[in-house]
Amino acid sequence: MSTYAAFQYHASDLNAHITDDHLISFAYNLNPNTGVGLAWPEYTTADPKMLIFHPGYKTVGSDTYRQKGIEYLRNLGYKYPL
Repeated sequence: MSTYAAFQYHASDLNAHITDDHLISFAYNLNPNTGVGLAWPEYTTADPKMLIFHPGYKTVGSDTYRQKGIEYLRNLGYKYPL
């Protein structure tokens, strides 16, 4: 796991001032893909992919670095239901 991936939080791309065509396209037509450049893959639980914003470039990677923590919280919810 990279240091970059370890410190992601909701909307961190916005705080890094990454407002590109993907964000505008998603807000306008609920599809982040513009037909130009890197395609943002659809997220599925079978193959969770995410777009990773690096300084100066973007890549597609697996969204599995939080899997252990999510499973831990899910199991706590089963053990101590609200």
